[in-house]
Amino acid sequence: MTNAGGEGTASIRPPCSGLQAPVRVTEDRLVVDTRRMSIEAQYCAPPVGDYDLWLHHLIERPLSYSWDGQTLILSNDRGSLTFEREE
Repeated sequence: MTNAGGEGTASIRPPCSGLQAPVRVTEDRLVVDTRRMSIEAQYCAPPVGDYDLWLHHLIERPLSYSWDGQTLILSNDRGSLTFEREE
């Protein structure tokens, strides 16, 4: 993600195809502007294509986030993603 702490662009690379979208970051939310999202056009058979579909459904709604310096958790009522910092 670029320009965290306001508005920026998120580049997301699930197993099948990537996407880029404008994002807005507030004190407790990350909002992806899916109306202006660009998606790589690529077909992937299940189950790989299902991961992309799940991710698209997840980011359609605002995401709460928490960051403790080691772990970033993004979540909403559709699910969650957890990222660990690599050493």
